[in-house]
Parts: sequence; C-alpha cells; structure tokens
Amino acid sequence: APPRPLVPFSHNALDAAMATWRHIGLHGHSVGTFTAEAGGILWRSAVSGGQDDDVNSSRKLSAKSLKSAKWTVFGRSGHIRIQSDADMNHPELRFDGFPNTDYDKIRQVFKQFYDLDVVKHPMTS
Repeated sequence: APPRPLVPFSHNALDAAMATWRHIGLHGHSVGTFTAEAGGILWRSAVSGGQDDDVNSSRKLSAKSLKSAKWTVFGRSGHIRIQSDADMNHPELRFDGFPNTDYDKIRQVFKQFYDLDVVKHPMTS
C-alpha cells in the first residue's frame, strides 16, 4: 500500500471544529472546561459527584441564543461575559481564567462559529 500523506496538526482555531479551554471558572460555580463549537458553547464543571451535581454542573448556550460577548483582562487572566437569551434568569454568564493573551483566539473562534465580535471591555476602578 502507498504511504499515507501526513496531515498537518494545527493549533489555529479556524482549522478546528471546536476550541477548548480548561480550568475556566463560571461565576458562582467551580472551574471547568469551556468548549466552543459551531452548535454553541458548553461549560462543564471539573467537580463531579456529590448531592448537588445536577443542573449546575454544566451550562450549554446554543449558537442562536448568543447575543454578544465582552473581553476583559483582570490581573493575569482573561474574562469573557456572554449575553444570551437561552435562560432569561441568567441573561449574562461570566467566565474567567482564560490566558490573558488569548483575546485574538477567542475573537477568531466567536467570529467563525457565531458571527459575533468579541469586544474589549476595559476594567474601570
């Protein structure tokens, strides 16, 4: 059989069907994994088991529910606020713990998958 061609591996978000960040906190919850893909955003808690491990262990936002996103750097981590109409009780979800250098990657992923521009939102004191 002829040798198989090598398939290059790329970290470029545009070459992937999804983008994943680990150790991302969801405001009011623990840390977990943040995954963006064409169908939407999924955050899943890294903490499992226990009595309260039900609805709060993950959050899913469908792509069509996403309305806007804002990026802020605070200290050494990036934070993203996502406005969505998926849950009227929680119109905004706040995720933190992104590498503060990942703004361009986040912006590229949100543009490709959701046609949303992630706006830089300066911190004010």
